[in-house]
Amino acid sequence: NYCVLLGRDITEIRRDRRQQMAVQSLLAKVFVSARAAIAIIDESGVVQMANPALDRLLGYPSGSLPGRVSMDFVTPASREVAIAARQQQLETGQDYTIEAALQRADRSTLPIELTSVMVRHEDLKRFRIVTLIPLPLANASPPVSAHVAGKFRLIGLEEVKQALGTGWPEVSSRVMASAEQIVRQRCEPNDSWSRTTDCGF
Repeated sequence: NYCVLLGRDITEIRRDRRQQMAVQSLLAKVFVSARAAIAIIDESGVVQMANPALDRLLGYPSGSLPGRVSMDFVTPASREVAIAARQQQLETGQDYTIEAALQRADRSTLPIELTSVMVRHEDLKRFRIVTLIPLPLANASPPVSAHVAGKFRLIGLEEVKQALGTGWPEVSSRVMASAEQIVRQRCEPNDSWSRTTDCGF
């Protein structure tokens, strides 16, 4: 008789957990601080999470959007297009971007560009990460040409690097790739970005 024992170094398990927690912490910080309005919506269309930018965009009190049906915020004129796009994404898993109009808390109408990305969680549940960007009003005056001083901002990943310790070289490329994707989504048309030499942007 033979007995086969399979094991894994507990140090490796702990390191993997620390790395995962560090990445999750980074993503949570970006979600909360992002200027773009972001919502995480489940397959049934219920808002699971909404960042502060979305609360401000729609004019609702902080933390009041989770549990609401996302389609309730879409105006009747845009609802047919929004429902069709969502249904196609549920069937194909493909990302999509549409223009629609939302109804804010004060009953005013807000034209937006909506981008939806489907992700699958570890428990096999599917969620939609929806980003909303306000569009110029049709009757708005054209912008006046002017020279405007820009803003310069450094985004560093030092906390994540320190948390990962010696495991940083092993996962740094994946962490930086994820961070780069988030930075791209946060940038506006006139923004530009680049990586720094010390694990930042």
